[in-house]
Amino acid sequence: MSETVPPVLGEQESRRLEPELRRNYTGWIALAIIFSFLIIVAFRRSTSTDPNRPNYSQQQTALQTAVRQKELAGAFAGSTSEAFGEVATAMEARKGDPRAARLAAAARFEQGKPVSREVIETLRKSATPPHRILAGVYAAEKLPPDRARGIAKTIPGETFMDRLARAHTLQKGGVEGARAELSSPGARQRLIVAALLIIGIFMASFLVWIVVIVRKVAKELPPLGAPIMPLTAGEADRAAMVAALVIGAFFIFSTLFGIVGGAAGSVAAGVATLATIYWISQRPIAGVRFSLERSGISRENLGRNIGLGILGFVAELPLTFAMGALGAYVFRSLPPPEHPASTALQNTTSLAVIVPVIIAGSIMAPIWEEYVFRGMLFPAISRAVKSVAFGAILSSFLFAAIHPQGPVIVGALATVAVVSAALSYHTKSLVPSIVLHALHNTTLFVLGLLISR
Repeated sequence: MSETVPPVLGEQESRRLEPELRRNYTGWIALAIIFSFLIIVAFRRSTSTDPNRPNYSQQQTALQTAVRQKELAGAFAGSTSEAFGEVATAMEARKGDPRAARLAAAARFEQGKPVSREVIETLRKSATPPHRILAGVYAAEKLPPDRARGIAKTIPGETFMDRLARAHTLQKGGVEGARAELSSPGARQRLIVAALLIIGIFMASFLVWIVVIVRKVAKELPPLGAPIMPLTAGEADRAAMVAALVIGAFFIFSTLFGIVGGAAGSVAAGVATLATIYWISQRPIAGVRFSLERSGISRENLGRNIGLGILGFVAELPLTFAMGALGAYVFRSLPPPEHPASTALQNTTSLAVIVPVIIAGSIMAPIWEEYVFRGMLFPAISRAVKSVAFGAILSSFLFAAIHPQGPVIVGALATVAVVSAALSYHTKSLVPSIVLHALHNTTLFVLGLLISR
């Protein structure tokens, strides 16, 4: 008598035979609370008009941009004079603040106008020695050349504000080549490299989009579905729980390590968040286990997926820049967007700060953010609303909401996220979207370093 051998079922087929999971809305409720809080905080921060709210980094960025335009292109002289005036006016409003006074004094000097007595007195009363030195520099009508050189040597540091202070001191002494330090060696070459990098990516992007459109029309790019698709309603609830757990863990770790670890704290928070993801992947969450492989993080088709991620990055960058420009125009009444990582890179030359920031922003953040938003939220929301397109759009705007730059940059960040969602949906893998995200962040960091130095 012959035996009947039961068929071997795959993971998805086995799950279909299991009883339907009971709905559990805990994850959705937690996400609603988290995102509501983040959106409100970001909106209030970016739209606040409180004159007492420090915005040093925004004003320093504006000052640095105007100085660089003045150094590299004399045709911008008119527009930079107005920019210097705006910085000076904004910082002069912060009475008795030495840091603001330093920015105001530098902006007025660049504008070719005298520094107010009130600003000079604020610098003179500062507890910081370089501020007191600069009070004497800006108060003097002229300085003897030798004295100017001696004072310049007492102003330490290699940040933009340090170099600008030395340049102003030497200018007061009429020293030849006083502003040479502002055009640091290779500055023009770095700007050319940055421009060529952007032009090259934009040209390649045009070709990538042509190929994608042609192949889509020919139906040669069928989507494989997002990594954890298909989902039951109960499984979507569990995916929402996972997303809430990881986002919550990240903010807790960021707070703890940010207090304790300084610049390296961002790396420690990233490591702890990735460890949380691994811990979650090893056990069921309310009866459902999302392993790393099921979530789309595996070595299967690794080379192909890395290549697709590179092409995705090339495709998205021009769109992201365009959306960023549109956001800056629409929200032009708001302060320019700023991110703590970009600000940290702008204000330091220390590798002890630069390296941790780049590791956290270019490696760790892309992994955990793609896991949460493209790995969990995109398919979960798509299942909840029964629309892949709406799931991609909504999860992308939620992705933008966790970033601190505010409304100005939401469109640009959502563009990155939509392209990442499309990649994960067509490849059933998170590797391409992680690569895209990592390249995007790295490019912005590199461009910032090239332009700001």
